[in-house]
Amino acid sequence: AAPRAGTLDRATVVKAFDRMRALEAPLTERLLAGLADIPQVRVLQSAGDGDGDGDQGAERRVPTVSFVHEARRSEEVVAALHARKLAVRHGHMYSLRLVRALAHAPASPVRFHDLEDGVVRVSALHYNTPAQVDAVLDCLRAL
Repeated sequence: AAPRAGTLDRATVVKAFDRMRALEAPLTERLLAGLADIPQVRVLQSAGDGDGDGDQGAERRVPTVSFVHEARRSEEVVAALHARKLAVRHGHMYSLRLVRALAHAPASPVRFHDLEDGVVRVSALHYNTPAQVDAVLDCLRAL
């Protein structure tokens, strides 16, 4: 039963966030796996937790994924996704210093078309569906 208005306690909030996470994790895994199979896409992520396995699975990250496409500007990628009624964004997401640092890092596998164009950002949240994730991936494969 839902709590009465004004009686929301921490345990209820924690349970709600756990449920959202349970819905988001498989969507994020599906998105990350699909992006990894698209040769021209480079996902931005940390180097891992230091244990050498490079594990960046859904349980270790938020369900928002940023990437660049080697052959297309982020703005072009987003326009193609918007044409399919898929809600994504592009830019530096108020992290211009991070984008600059990534762009100038000698060992970075990520190459930006220009810094203002930034990255493509996709979120796989609890209200999204596997079909929506697949539609994003299908669009990217077609570019």
